[in-house]
Amino acid sequence: MKQWFRRLMYGRNGMDTLANVCLIAGLIVYIVAAILDLRWISLLFFALVIYAYFRCFSKNVYKRRNENAAFVDFFALRKKMFKDRKDWKYIRCGNCKAYLRVPRNKGTLDVTCPKCKSVFRVKG
Repeated sequence: MKQWFRRLMYGRNGMDTLANVCLIAGLIVYIVAAILDLRWISLLFFALVIYAYFRCFSKNVYKRRNENAAFVDFFALRKKMFKDRKDWKYIRCGNCKAYLRVPRNKGTLDVTCPKCKSVFRVKG
């Protein structure tokens, strides 16, 4: 049985962070739907579970890895923004949409984007 499962999963994506989050979110949705007796919300549970299993058994590992990296990076940036919220202000470059960090309470600053070299003025 163990060898059969190894052969089945060879060349497939397997469980990653995004699949785990989908399964946990689906479980939470299912519990809330059961408590509130909302049967139509259970469709969201099935969609999340099916998507998690699709990710797990997908053979397009490169694409699933990029999706997972984008998901992890998105929440890592949000966590860093929340942690630094007292000392730093995060802004987006109007030209290339990159995130820039400027110090708070320093007045009006001229900021140069390191990515596209555009200069703009922000209130810190």
